[in-house]
Amino acid sequence: MSSIQVRPATLRDAKAIAQIHTASAMEAYRGLVPDDQLKSMSSVEKRQAYWREAIEFCEPQVQVAIDGDKPLFDCLEIRDRCAVFDEAPPAWATRGVCSIHAVMQSAEKAMRHELRQHTLLDIANRAIDKAPNSYGTQVVQWLTARSVNRRGEKSEESLPPARKSVRTRNRA
Repeated sequence: MSSIQVRPATLRDAKAIAQIHTASAMEAYRGLVPDDQLKSMSSVEKRQAYWREAIEFCEPQVQVAIDGDKPLFDCLEIRDRCAVFDEAPPAWATRGVCSIHAVMQSAEKAMRHELRQHTLLDIANRAIDKAPNSYGTQVVQWLTARSVNRRGEKSEESLPPARKSVRTRNRA
């Protein structure tokens, strides 16, 4: 069974997508285009700006495929390049798991455990409990406008009455 998950990209994915896009373009075009042209294609920042815009505004929506669980923290092992040691750290400085990485792994584990204790419905109900009655209508209007802008779907006015209403919990 595959552990690959496909989901809509978020703005947080733009840098990783840009890095993959840049690396694959560099590899694909190496030897086919002049080196100076290849170098001009190597800007991750330009591609990141492009992908941020594509993720936010384009149709069809950008999707990402993730193989397995994507860690929230990705240790870059900066201790291997520590300026204090003139980029030649002694063995003791790089022995074992990076201390920052260990703390971040522990925090990620605790966060994932806590998130498993709640559903989106739980979170929505908390918001409903504290929000004024008009909030549901505002959310529907905002989501509808966003949907129209991003996907070209029907506007609020063209929706049937059943779709315009929001289920609100009984407040007692």
